[in-house]
Amino acid sequence: MAVSTLNVYLNPYSSLDGQDLYAQSHDALAAGLWYSDGKHVPDDWTLVGTAEVQITLMPRSEVVSAKVENLREQQAKIRADAELKANRIEQQIWWHELQAR
Repeated sequence: MAVSTLNVYLNPYSSLDGQDLYAQSHDALAAGLWYSDGKHVPDDWTLVGTAEVQITLMPRSEVVSAKVENLREQQAKIRADAELKANRIEQQIWWHELQAR
């Protein structure tokens, strides 16, 4: 387990405003705010506090399994997109060959 302190930001598109922050439950605040080390934060985000974040990692085998599953899903999508594009090209080839007859 690791503990880290992160800056807490309100982004300009949030439905919360300054007054709303103090009326929210902890769960609503946790879900409605953004967390960052502050190095890559858009200029229009407003710093509203800090958060102590506790990180408990899953077992390595579960992390690896989840990553492999994610990569396989990406691979399947890329293959499906490529097949669709290839089929469209094949249709164009067929159409142009038909027109040439």
